[in-house]
Amino acid sequence: MERLLKEVEVAALLGLKVKTIQRWRFEGRGPEFRKLGGGAVRYSAEALAEWVRAQPAGGDAVERK
Repeated sequence: MERLLKEVEVAALLGLKVKTIQRWRFEGRGPEFRKLGGGAVRYSAEALAEWVRAQPAGGDAVERK
């Protein structure tokens, strides 16, 4: 079974507040999530990593024109 993360774990990994993660979910942005029984929200560790990789890069990672 894949590893599922709680909101607080996702926020800590991304260096953000839990409220930011919740707002993104409400707005339909941010990483993919699952709602389990009782309304528990969980994020796949693999999906989170893919989402982070898909975000725009800055600094030296961006090709300069």
